[in-house]
Amino acid sequence: MAKLFLAKDESHYYIVAGKSQGTFQLSLAGLFWLAQMQTPFPRPGRQRDEGVPLTWGTFRKLRDEGYLFTKGPSLSATTSRPGHHKHDDDDQEQDTDEAPVPAGLPLLLRTEGEGPDEHWQLFLDLSDLSEETWQELQQLAGSTAGARLLAGRKELASSESLRHLFFSPLLPVHPQAEAYQLCCQLPDGYYELGAAPRTPGLSPTWQGTLFYQEEEAELPRRLLRGERIKLYAGIRLYWLVQNTHDVQRGLLRNWPGSARPLGPPVADWQLWELELTPSTLATQDAEARLERWLNYSELKLQQPSWSLMLLSPPLLLPKAGSPVLGPHSKVIIGCRPPATSLAPLQSGRAVAMTLDLRLSKEGNGPPLERRFSLTGEASMVYVALDSLEPGTYQLGQGNLPDRLTFTLDPCAAQAGTDPLPPELLAGLRCTAVTEGDARQEFAAFSPTAEEAAGATESRRLLLKSAEEGATLVWELAPSGLPVSVSWRWCTAEAFWDQGRAFSPVTTGEKLTALWQQQIWPALARASQARLIFDGGALGCLEISLEPAPRPVAASLRIRTAQRAQLLWLGNCLTALPRAELAHTPGLPVALQQRLRALEQAARQDDPPLALALRRLLTARLQPWIVARLMAVFQEH
Repeated sequence: MAKLFLAKDESHYYIVAGKSQGTFQLSLAGLFWLAQMQTPFPRPGRQRDEGVPLTWGTFRKLRDEGYLFTKGPSLSATTSRPGHHKHDDDDQEQDTDEAPVPAGLPLLLRTEGEGPDEHWQLFLDLSDLSEETWQELQQLAGSTAGARLLAGRKELASSESLRHLFFSPLLPVHPQAEAYQLCCQLPDGYYELGAAPRTPGLSPTWQGTLFYQEEEAELPRRLLRGERIKLYAGIRLYWLVQNTHDVQRGLLRNWPGSARPLGPPVADWQLWELELTPSTLATQDAEARLERWLNYSELKLQQPSWSLMLLSPPLLLPKAGSPVLGPHSKVIIGCRPPATSLAPLQSGRAVAMTLDLRLSKEGNGPPLERRFSLTGEASMVYVALDSLEPGTYQLGQGNLPDRLTFTLDPCAAQAGTDPLPPELLAGLRCTAVTEGDARQEFAAFSPTAEEAAGATESRRLLLKSAEEGATLVWELAPSGLPVSVSWRWCTAEAFWDQGRAFSPVTTGEKLTALWQQQIWPALARASQARLIFDGGALGCLEISLEPAPRPVAASLRIRTAQRAQLLWLGNCLTALPRAELAHTPGLPVALQQRLRALEQAARQDDPPLALALRRLLTARLQPWIVARLMAVFQEH
């Protein structure tokens, strides 16, 4: 941990930043900034264990702003950019010098309301309490019906009944810098729960406390020092800081996105909503700025990793160990880019992606490293590993822990292992079953000529009626394989649109539910549609949908004079002021039905008339327009 000292002669302040950083003097601008951030200053002289501790985020901020110097000019403001050797020294010094922050219970945030009614509340998640703590709590409470639980300062804390917490283990707490300790409130006093962990309070420094909502979480969670997080466009962070700090000169100054205060302050703590929008990611250094901003909060940006898949079919699958490919000297690897990467969202320039691969052979020297720089959007990158000798290999990405392991063995046929299950040779398979038990089968691979001849031609799903599409049942094989499902469609009125399942589908039952709830409602009126089932190494199925026949719309039967008046009335709606359309008597039901039938028939044959009719059906009509419409159809 860096420390701030005052020289014995009180001529200057200096910072001792650790063995790998050295000692720096602090400029007057740096002293002024520390005073604005309410940092206490030390007494003159340097004795053992004296000095004012500074967080590594504060030290980095001082160095980046050019407030530190040795005996010459101030340090450059780009000294600690992410990836720089000085930045790496910071991480090593922090990891070895600072004790880990005790986690305690998760601290959650809930925001509610809109506009002037916006407010927020903190909660301790008691679902992480140990069984020992619950037993202690039950012994303290006994049969007392009014026993309540609270945490924090008793004069401010909100208590909750134990009976309620058993069903909803979220304990409301007030914001405070002191640690939260659980207490049981009984008629004769308060009792601390010794078995319950102490939960750290909020940070009183200029860095504040960040809350981050993970993809599958219901509420944002407080982030602790040293954690890694994934960020993407559209994500919202919540920053809680004491409102006595000058936020515009502190952490908020370097945030690369939009920020706004959320709700009124609570106990002198103000909540800010921080958002990453696509426009803020348009610059080339956006990711570096974001990583630097997280470093000020002593957090780390989790770099999204590629998904590596072995595409060369293995000959053997041992019960324990890596797949065996046999006497192959070339291995094909499929690399899927990360779904949460920030790069595709940086508009206005070509998308650049980097793939770092490390191939190592067990017991044979240093790994072979290769970097691929890719420009443009890619759903899969294929890498061929050539001239490999027999042995076991591990393929990874940089320093990430995950590894893809495989073995090349020319004597694999003599090994005492089980062969590859035959059903995997067909790869991903799905079957559409109608109510009449008619089956349409689709397979990514066809291992035999007989099965290839029996597969549905051109991978086209044929539906006889809309009712058949609504009741379709799906089967998936192999069972348990995670399959990414997406669908695209277009109609006569709109261009291509697309949808995607939020999580992979693993069973036919889940695919059937997804089809009936999301896919078919979108495709029912489509003129063209495609289904994409991506099974990774077991293949990708793209199925075109033959739309079910729909009733033919009635032919457009309307006179030229009627058409001209309807076009004129529809145009009037765009010219009339809104104030003149305040009172509407409404259209008769018979006239509404007539106009809707004409609008449907005109969609393909007469788009201008269809547009005018839609305006007349959806707008508030002035009384004279209603009267004129009735006269148009009564005259003919």
